[in-house]
Amino acid sequence: MFRFKDFLEMMEKANRWDHNINYEEKPLMYEFTEDCSGMYTCEPYKIELLKSWKFTSLDAATTSSKNLLEMFENYVARGDFVGADLTRKYLQAGSIRSIIKKECKDKFLESYNKAIQNSGYLKLKSVFLDEKNLLVKEDDR
Repeated sequence: MFRFKDFLEMMEKANRWDHNINYEEKPLMYEFTEDCSGMYTCEPYKIELLKSWKFTSLDAATTSSKNLLEMFENYVARGDFVGADLTRKYLQAGSIRSIIKKECKDKFLESYNKAIQNSGYLKLKSVFLDEKNLLVKEDDR
């Protein structure tokens, strides 16, 4: 069910993301969040991830969640935290969005749980957050 309030909240969060930044080239411009914000704006990842994010049927969701998990693992293997984290957001969104059928959400949730427990991802996340904190401290000087 579409709720205008949810749409407005999503748009407000999206406004803090700059559509003109290539987050692959400038990863420290990325803002880590636990929610799904940024998933519709962070280039060049958004284009590739949206192509794979399908949830109109159980078969589509099954294939999509597997493909996204594979993309996530490839980003982790390349040491690309931003790509991995945005992929995590698509898996998360697939497991919580109200417009997605429950049986489809379950497929995304299964892959999402694997992603957030991935030790390589957790290491990349820790390094990324340390680098961001260091950058903030340098900016405060």
